[in-house]
Amino acid sequence: MYGVPQKVIEYYPLENQIIKNNPKDSCYHCKKLFFSQLKSFAGEKIVIDGTNADDIKSYRPGIKALKELKILSPFVEFEITKKEIREFAKISGIKIYDKPSTPCMATRFPYGTELNETLLSTAKKGEEIIKSYGLENCRFRIYKDIARIEVTLNKMEKVLKYRSDIINDLKKETSLKYFTLDLEGLRKGSMDIN
Repeated sequence: MYGVPQKVIEYYPLENQIIKNNPKDSCYHCKKLFFSQLKSFAGEKIVIDGTNADDIKSYRPGIKALKELKILSPFVEFEITKKEIREFAKISGIKIYDKPSTPCMATRFPYGTELNETLLSTAKKGEEIIKSYGLENCRFRIYKDIARIEVTLNKMEKVLKYRSDIINDLKKETSLKYFTLDLEGLRKGSMDIN
């Protein structure tokens, strides 16, 4: 991609019981495991990541793991924001410059939920269904048998317009019983609110 050679490293975070239990600092354990494997693969080479200046302003326990492992974060070091990265990507002709953020699927569940492939697949499928109605920037958060749908405030009417179709699709594709629309809309870190 973009002339950069790529190598796929297999990584199964749910094999780690701490990550599987989805604690509040799950991101720390996941990043520590992932970047430890990446550093091992890289050998003497420097490892960098895409953490940006905006990321350090919110709850990001994974950043601690990056510091412990001495992973370089040039966007943080030079105080480059997500908006600036997107603007540069657009100018450079990178087609996905405005692609919505895609945080880890574990963020779709309350802390302490024991994660498994079925749960993660349900959250992913729920978001795919919602996105199929032109609601690209969304979250499908699951609490036992209840789903909380988050979309940007300017898309609320669109959800209501396709409400029956969305619910029918979700009932066909998931085993959840209840589907709710979060009136506060899509917001980063909504699972961190006490």
